[in-house]
Amino acid sequence: MLSNKEIGIISYSTDKEKDVNVYYYLALDIGKTNKFIKEEDKEHLVWKDIDDVYNTLSYDNLKELWNNTKIYVEEFLNNNKI
Repeated sequence: MLSNKEIGIISYSTDKEKDVNVYYYLALDIGKTNKFIKEEDKEHLVWKDIDDVYNTLSYDNLKELWNNTKIYVEEFLNNNKI
């Protein structure tokens, strides 16, 4: 993680009326892990060009989060020449 401070939080209720808070952080991938991860806990990652992220997102709350946090991602990429 690049910072212990979240760059965004999304709150929602599940269909079973459970309240959920999801915290988003800016992090840098350091490569494949050697840890065992159960199949049901794995995420499917899709790399996108920064200009294509918004249109890839399915939910309005994720689109709003992206609009509010894109500046942090762009700043990191520009400062680190990535």
